[in-house]
Amino acid sequence: MLKKIVIKLGMIVSAILGIILSMMTSEDGFMSGPSLLLYFTIQSNIWMLAIASVGIYFDLTKTEVKQSYYVAKYILTTGILLTYIVFSVLLSPTMPLSYLLSPSNLFLHTLTPILSMLDYLLSDKKIELKGQMIYGLITPGYYLVFAYILYGFGVKFGGLNFPYFFLDFETNGWFELTSTSIGVIYWYVIVFGIMLLISYYTKFFKHRLNKNIPVYVTTGMILLTIIMTVFRASLS
Repeated sequence: MLKKIVIKLGMIVSAILGIILSMMTSEDGFMSGPSLLLYFTIQSNIWMLAIASVGIYFDLTKTEVKQSYYVAKYILTTGILLTYIVFSVLLSPTMPLSYLLSPSNLFLHTLTPILSMLDYLLSDKKIELKGQMIYGLITPGYYLVFAYILYGFGVKFGGLNFPYFFLDFETNGWFELTSTSIGVIYWYVIVFGIMLLISYYTKFFKHRLNKNIPVYVTTGMILLTIIMTVFRASLS
């Protein structure tokens, strides 16, 4: 039980430090200013902070844990993994190298997701839900609606109309497909497709869990972060 609590505490500390450091260091632009809490990255870290805190309470009090907790944990864990994958693959090549190497980025986009996946693999009860992969679409579906509602009310994200470039239909259009831009509808398909894969493999690894899988998953996530950071450095 101690190992489970330590991992959850690590999630909480990582999320808190990442958010605080972002508040302290952010300037105008990506994830900055009063709009900081409006970004999916920050919200997904807050979700994991909250669910880890509930998990520690259950561990310490030995309270019977209902399946609804494990369902929520699965949904939120896939959400933070989406943060990790989308940032690593789609966003990190466009970010300043100084940001990629910053503690706030490493906490929010790497350490919290890794610890969240470890916690899910090592702590949670296996669940079997009909159409379980679809549950993973809840967090990106929510955020899609959330971001466009705020856009409709004129709320800015670090001075921009959209929090992420793949939601920007003003610049990219809806169905445009050119050498310089991809319409947001196609980005929806890409991101939701990524989420379905995340949902599938999160369940897959859990149901085929052995002592090596957490090591393989953690190593793979760390390597992807390093590779994408080196790739970004090579573009400088």
